[in-house]
Amino acid sequence: MNTTSSTAYNYKVVRQFAIMTVVWGIVGMGLGVFIAAQLAWPSLNFDLPWTSFGRLRPLHTNAVIFAFGGCALFATSYYSVQRTCQTTLFAPGLAAFTFWGWQLVILLAAISLPLGYTSPRNTPNWNGRSTS
Repeated sequence: MNTTSSTAYNYKVVRQFAIMTVVWGIVGMGLGVFIAAQLAWPSLNFDLPWTSFGRLRPLHTNAVIFAFGGCALFATSYYSVQRTCQTTLFAPGLAAFTFWGWQLVILLAAISLPLGYTSPRNTPNWNGRSTS
């Protein structure tokens, strides 16, 4: 006789983050291929400021790091916490909020970066001195 009980884990948020990991991975890496092609064929800049290499490169790096990588980390975290603790999520609504909130943040970044709403610095100032 099997006395173990089956726990119904919340895989909806895991599935949502996993799907968006693939979507943002394709978008971010496709953007990387496009900006690499811009280096080889400068006519792909289309003389539009929001399609220039300088504006799309930060979008590519942020899309790959935060959108692709962040969604992958959220998906694995929500999956492994439930399986390791052998319980469902405490607040499924909060998990849904993190999914939709994260997608909103990524979408706002994808809109604002090509429009030029960003700092001119490539990396943060780690030595404590002002760069301005």
